[in-house]
Amino acid sequence: MLPTTVTWVIVANSERCRALEERRRGGVLKELEAWDCRQAEQDRRHADHEPAVRGQRFGLGRSVVNRRDFEAQAERRFLTRYAHQLHLAGVKGRYERLILIATPPALGVLREELGRPVQRYLERTAACDCVEETPGALRERVRTLRPPR
Repeated sequence: MLPTTVTWVIVANSERCRALEERRRGGVLKELEAWDCRQAEQDRRHADHEPAVRGQRFGLGRSVVNRRDFEAQAERRFLTRYAHQLHLAGVKGRYERLILIATPPALGVLREELGRPVQRYLERTAACDCVEETPGALRERVRTLRPPR
């Protein structure tokens, strides 16, 4: 009998995160419906703020240009919330290995927010926007990421 190591494959971009479970290495990826998340209104609460135009003035000649990137802040809030849930699942022992496949900005935020304790579970990472791919296509992508045994 083959040993079972539960691996979660996390596929993410700035607006959506998915989790798929692999019960044995090279096995079928099963979609975890409860872990399919999209950016919520609480993440985007200031994202539609109209940016001020350079040269607009308010008060005693101060420029009102807002240099914050609201979409990037919304993405970071969303991914931080998802990383926190992944951390809790790891503490509860829901997975033994973790593979992250995400766009480069999302990959950076997830790796940073997962922290050191979860880093030991991290098996592989890949920079790719493939959140809409089927479980079969993701299975092939995971196979190419892993070295052969």
